[in-house]
Amino acid sequence: MKNNDKFNINSFNSPEASYAPVYIWVWNDVCTREIIDAQLSEMQRLGIRAFYILPEPKNFRPDSMPTSLEPEYLSAEYFELCSYATEQGEKLGMLCWIYDEGGWPSGSACGRVMKEHPEYGREALEFYKRSFTKGEVYKKSNSDILIAFLNDTEIIEEGYVFPTDALVTEYYIDKDTDGNYPDLLNKDATEYFIDITHKKYILGDNITALFTDEPKAPAGAFNKELAEKYEAIYGESILPHLPLLAERVEVTEENAHILHRWYDLCSRMFCENFLLPCKAWANSKGMSFTGHMDKDHCPDGCMNGGGSFNLMRALRCFDIPGIDVIWRQLYPENQIAKVDDMNGYNGFYPRYASSAAAQNGTKLSMSESFGVAGPGLTYDIMRFTVGYQAVRGINIFNLFNFPLGRKGQLLAQELPVFTENQPYYNQLPQINRYMERLSYIATLGERVCDVGLYYPVCNFQSGLNSEMIAKEFDSLGRSLENMLIDFDIVDDDVIQSSSGLNEGVIRMDNAEYKTIIIPENAYIPPKTQKALNRFTLCGGKVLYGLEDLKPMLDVEGEDLRVMRRKTDAEDLYLLFRESGKAEEYTVHLPSSKGYILNFENGSLQRLEAENGVLKISLAIGQMVAVLLTDEVFDSEEKVEFNNKITLTNDFLFRKELELACDENGFKNIKHSDNPTPVKLGDWAEYIGEAYSGSCVYEAELKLPSEMVGKQGEIDLGDVRFTASVILNNEHLGTAIMPPYRLKIPEGLLSESNTLKITVTNTPANWYTHTDYFDKWKTKELSPYFEVEKEYAKDITSGGLYGPVEICTI
Repeated sequence: MKNNDKFNINSFNSPEASYAPVYIWVWNDVCTREIIDAQLSEMQRLGIRAFYILPEPKNFRPDSMPTSLEPEYLSAEYFELCSYATEQGEKLGMLCWIYDEGGWPSGSACGRVMKEHPEYGREALEFYKRSFTKGEVYKKSNSDILIAFLNDTEIIEEGYVFPTDALVTEYYIDKDTDGNYPDLLNKDATEYFIDITHKKYILGDNITALFTDEPKAPAGAFNKELAEKYEAIYGESILPHLPLLAERVEVTEENAHILHRWYDLCSRMFCENFLLPCKAWANSKGMSFTGHMDKDHCPDGCMNGGGSFNLMRALRCFDIPGIDVIWRQLYPENQIAKVDDMNGYNGFYPRYASSAAAQNGTKLSMSESFGVAGPGLTYDIMRFTVGYQAVRGINIFNLFNFPLGRKGQLLAQELPVFTENQPYYNQLPQINRYMERLSYIATLGERVCDVGLYYPVCNFQSGLNSEMIAKEFDSLGRSLENMLIDFDIVDDDVIQSSSGLNEGVIRMDNAEYKTIIIPENAYIPPKTQKALNRFTLCGGKVLYGLEDLKPMLDVEGEDLRVMRRKTDAEDLYLLFRESGKAEEYTVHLPSSKGYILNFENGSLQRLEAENGVLKISLAIGQMVAVLLTDEVFDSEEKVEFNNKITLTNDFLFRKELELACDENGFKNIKHSDNPTPVKLGDWAEYIGEAYSGSCVYEAELKLPSEMVGKQGEIDLGDVRFTASVILNNEHLGTAIMPPYRLKIPEGLLSESNTLKITVTNTPANWYTHTDYFDKWKTKELSPYFEVEKEYAKDITSGGLYGPVEICTI
């Protein structure tokens, strides 16, 4: 991706491939060169310009998500086909990444690291409990015992004579040599992983990044190297504190610092022994290192399942840090029935990745999205999800999935599947162009952000008041967003290593913060507190509330989100409507000179904002960019429509193309029914609830003379979920998301007109009602399938709801 330091109208209208969404090509079936050629051609037709191959070998999840991948993962034949795919992609002008694992999480080579080197097994702290009677002499149960405690308080040595009956806890290092996943705190395991995966790929010039997916250090990590480093750094042994590490002693304010120190060390070793070696190898081959951690949407997820111990530190090891949105963590609230932490959570967590990008100086951050969002994923929801992230700094989008296997139980695994033999997803090129333009604009210049929200990682590491602090942290971030204050997430590393403390600035690479906001009850390490004291003495602000903060823009109206980017000559504001009932906003801009950028068609409209006051209407999930500049570009003028006619229910209706399935996978049934009169609304009344596909609405309409020949637009009102419009035999285009409006060119409208609207819904109806998968047991399909079908129920509708209006100047 080129340095994007000045707006270019041609680059916005037709961005280069480096801004394209990167699709995940799931290899889950028999693969041949012929299949590769056919599917690359399909990608071209769907407007896919970048991909990486995610192999799902037969032994990845054989009992819960069986696949039929051939040739065998990591075989010479497998690498030959990967090379062929990337070489053919390069000929087609496509960019590629490398995915570093067979399935996920990364680091095991689908079990091969452990199979060939069981000595790389995960090491964690464990304990035995032993009972002794009065007069017995203590002897270790085996030579591997690190230390023994009487009642978890008194250390005892061999030879100790028990004065009374007693319970002894012996602590030892448990090494799992029989598991499939290695210890990623062991650098030798990492080097072997790189040797048998990364180094086997043949790298072409079009391979630009290496992706790692949810790598994890062991929970309860403990090994001799960690213990030795702890003693060398802190001048004391960790062994007397093992009951605290094993959660057999209560955490207090007096002993919490032991846990901070220990897990800070674990975090550093995870970065040094896994993430940074992977990054070094990628960089040595001219590739960026990218990917994401697990549980990254939870404030304390780094300690509760995420396996990183400090999410922000881990993310700064990436050239392109990322987040995971494969479920429905981000989702329009008005389109969802049930909200939980994986379903409409809608937190500010994309900022973890964008903050890390600013702090490591790369400004690029990514998300992996939609992997198990279900078969009812609409373009409207896709737009919402990427816009939600972009206004928080994410600017590269990685979409899941484009599957190799297209039949049988493979159609029940990761959903949605973006294939052209589904009537809905064959309209993918439009959303791809939308995301390309959004990525281009979301990397323009530099993001303007001088507020940092303190990441209370010490509380998460110790568990002391962790749940309360996580809620405070989350509440502060959400409040900042409601106040239209852009912010990054900063941790102790950023503050302690700042080069600008004497200037009243917290600085790390491209990031500069003048205000730091701290959750009221957060623990601040002494070194961090010392740096903050210098920062405030030199003019910086440290706040424990949200007083004295000013919004980025003065906006009348709720639920708008704003990001500002700046080049040497231009100011850019991204405006995103997140939720709420009101569509109208009044935005007070610092200038009236500039343009509104349309992501859907790449056009520019001259800004009409007298005295900087912009009146704008946005649908939920809709985003526009306001470019303030003195430069003159070709643009459109805003058109006011003074004449309007509403079409009532005088439509004829017929089925056209229906989604179905047989032993060979998806197929389409072409219908030739005679049209019948229909009322606007859900078409289930006429064709049943199971119908997924396309239907045609046709109407004849007469217009008054004052509308004939005039420039105008057609507003389709509510559509479920895309609409292709032909007026008087001329194709006006396809509207894929609200507002469903298309332009009518001057001279097209006559006194008598014919209108044809082809509406297409999602595969959700078919998936919800089909018996196609009944022949398989749940464990033969996918652990995600039942929840994906539940997701689909939110989207089971179809049809033209209207009202349909013709408007002219």
